[in-house]
Amino acid sequence: MKQVLLITFFTLLFPLAAASQTAISGSVTNKKGEPLPANVTVQAKGEVALAGFAATDAKGYYTLNYKGSADSLIITVSGMNVGKHSKVVSNKTQQVNFNIDEKPLEIKEVTVVAPKITLRGDTLNYLVSAYTDQNDRVIGDVLKKMPGVEVASSGTIKYKGEAINKFYVENMDLLHGRYGIATNNIQAKDVATVQVLENHQPIKALKDIQFSDHAALNLKLKEGAKGTLVLTGLAGAGYEPVLWSAELVSMYFGKTKQNMSTYKGNNAGEDVAGQFRTHYDYERIYMNPGSMMSVASPSSPPVPSSRYLYNRSNAVTTNQLFKTGNETELTVNVLYYNDRIEKEGYSRHEQYLPGDSLFAIEERINSLSKIHNAELALRLNRNATNFYLNNAFNLNGSWNNDAGSSSARSNTAGFDETIAQRLNKPFFSADNTLNLIKNIKNNSYSLYFSAGYGHKSHVLTVSPAGYFGDEQLESLSQHVLSNDFSSALRTSYNIKVKNFNLKYDLWGRTDMRGHGNRTAEKGVGRT
Repeated sequence: MKQVLLITFFTLLFPLAAASQTAISGSVTNKKGEPLPANVTVQAKGEVALAGFAATDAKGYYTLNYKGSADSLIITVSGMNVGKHSKVVSNKTQQVNFNIDEKPLEIKEVTVVAPKITLRGDTLNYLVSAYTDQNDRVIGDVLKKMPGVEVASSGTIKYKGEAINKFYVENMDLLHGRYGIATNNIQAKDVATVQVLENHQPIKALKDIQFSDHAALNLKLKEGAKGTLVLTGLAGAGYEPVLWSAELVSMYFGKTKQNMSTYKGNNAGEDVAGQFRTHYDYERIYMNPGSMMSVASPSSPPVPSSRYLYNRSNAVTTNQLFKTGNETELTVNVLYYNDRIEKEGYSRHEQYLPGDSLFAIEERINSLSKIHNAELALRLNRNATNFYLNNAFNLNGSWNNDAGSSSARSNTAGFDETIAQRLNKPFFSADNTLNLIKNIKNNSYSLYFSAGYGHKSHVLTVSPAGYFGDEQLESLSQHVLSNDFSSALRTSYNIKVKNFNLKYDLWGRTDMRGHGNRTAEKGVGRT
């Protein structure tokens, strides 16, 4: 009897449970009857929460189930190419079809604002667009605004007060310390991010051996600036006096090749050679081009050089990098620079004597410097975790000369003297530096060898030369000849024992100097 009652109870309960679930099905097609991919939702009328969700199949069909007691339901179809469409139906099992026009789904406009600065490990990322305004043309203008980054008047970049030890463009060192070419020519609009690489050790083989507390800078370019040849040019002219300034820049930054070539010239007092200054360099034998002689020249006033410099300068440079694999780079850097600098100075000394008489001496000094300088650098660099090779060859030649004249006049002593000077100072040097590091387990072996040769043949001529009492020479010349050779050899062994590094060095240096001095006289007279 109990079994009969239980069966009767569940038989009556099952239709009630089935009646509480509503099944909605149908199709979504366009006006041509073609099926459309879309999402279909169901919700009770007057409520925000969704009660069911389904996606159409390949034929455009869908099926939804609703469990609830609402009188009316809202069926909504939406999709990227469908838009949004809704129908209100009664709460009962039925078929609801949608035949609609295709149209894109319109969403509200949103603006995503990236943070100005982000930090990932030892890499600090500055978003360039956050620091750029309409007055910024090149990336050097933007660097001056970034917190912690300082650009000195010489062009040297510092981070937290310390000069950077590397400057990269897309993780490659194209310019080898002459990064003023990049900061003064790469357009700010082409750079996406400036990265500061803190505690940067540029030699991978020394990463766990020699700690660095210096930072490096890396420019990350926008996608549109990569693998594209970019040409830019500027020109300007003025009148009374006739002034001109011109520049032409070409840039290419690819994955395996980089090039920056520039021409700059002006007679408006701009020191274009400052852009080619080396701000860091590898360890090498450096031959000094300086002269032991000089001509009289007016001193420079304590104002910016652009306010007083009367020059005519031209500079051309091309820098090419080839990358093979991820670890080997070959760079070629060529530079030619010339300048013509004129200076003029005037001084007057007055002394009042008894009887209201005045003793005055006037002096005028004029100088003209002509500078011609050419440089060639070839570098092969392989920078791997367990092996480092850097071989750098440099040629440097200059044929500079200075000319000067001074005239002195007195109102009472009755003298009027003019002296002319001329100094020719050609210079040539060649040097090569090899640096090898090899790591084998906890042992590290290194070899450094650098050698350089320099030649100078400088001649100073003074006319007339009145250094011998009553005797006066028509001219006096001094010839200084210098041939210098220097080399340095260093080998080292480093072993790492747990947290300690033990290093042993053996080094030597050779310097050979050859100097000659000769004086020539011409024309002897009596004053």
